[in-house]
Formats: sequence, C-alpha cells, structure tokens
Amino acid sequence: MSNEHDQVVIRSFRVVFALERRLFAIDRFRLPLPHGLPVLAVGYFAALTLLLAVLARLPLVGLVIGVIPPPVRWVLLPAVGAALLMRVRPDGRAPHRALLARLRHRAGPRHHDAFRPVPAPGAVAGIVDTVVFSELRRARAGRAATVTGPAVLRVRGEVAVDRGRRRAELSGDGGGWRVLRLPAGWTVRLR
Repeated sequence: MSNEHDQVVIRSFRVVFALERRLFAIDRFRLPLPHGLPVLAVGYFAALTLLLAVLARLPLVGLVIGVIPPPVRWVLLPAVGAALLMRVRPDGRAPHRALLARLRHRAGPRHHDAFRPVPAPGAVAGIVDTVVFSELRRARAGRAATVTGPAVLRVRGEVAVDRGRRRAELSGDGGGWRVLRLPAGWTVRLR
C-alpha cells in the first residue's frame, strides 16, 4: 500500500521532461552531495568569480573587495551567490534567462500595435498623403494634378522619376497598379 507521502504530484509534464544536468563525480572522486551538483550552479559560480575579478579592478569598489579575505572572496561569496541563484526562479525561469528577457524588454520598443513597434501615444507622427483614384481621373481628363511629398501614390501606368530636380512625372495608360513613395520635398505632376 502506498502512503500519501510516497506519492508525487505532477502538475505538468513539462516539468518531467525539463532535465537538469548534474555532476555526481569528478573523475574517480564521488561528490558528497546526495543529488549531485547542477552544472548550472558551476556556471553561476564561474560567472560570479569573474564578476568579482572585474569589480576588484574598479577604483572604489576594488578597495572594498580588497578588504575581504581571499578565501571568502574567491570561494565563499561565489558559492553562496550560486546557491542563491539556483533557488531563485523569477516567473519559473532560470535567473540568467529572466535577466536576458528583462534586458531585451528594456532595450526594445515601448509601445506595440499588432506586434509592431509604434510611436508613443500622443506623439506627433508625420502624416502621409495618399492620392486617390479620383485625382488620377481628373489628371487624365485634362486637368493636371500636382502632389508634393511626403506621399504615397497608387497609380496605374508609366512612372518616370527625375531625381535631379526632385520631380516625378506620371504619364501613360497601361500596366497594373504601382506604388510610388515620395520623400519630403519631392513633387509629382500627374498628366
């Protein structure tokens, strides 16, 4: 008969398959830890030791770290730090993954719309004119239409762009629809 203390409750199979690499022995020496030493803890220990070495070279912080006895500085502090980092699980993630996600979030855009970055609410965005089909008809009917950029034109026909004078001429009647993007200051004459 099984006792309720012998039962293991598994709330998610993701936990079952999330294997953690552990060291149980180094060469022929068996580590005196019943569940082994996580490889991630060894990585945290090395990273914290490297961090202490870098901090020891800074002017003011180096003086404070230099006062700490070497066995405490190079063994005890990184070991305690690694043990604490192994216990901490922000949002169920390893601390280094949570830190990277936080840095990526801080470095990324602040506002999104449909998963695309957008300007902050209330920010003034440049307004882009769009030439509609009625203006093109009017231009073909004999009345010329002129559009100054920035603008986006959806036109049908030949497109001739003269970059030297910052002017573009649209003429002809053929082909499919084309999109012409005008930078600021450019002028398009439709005929």
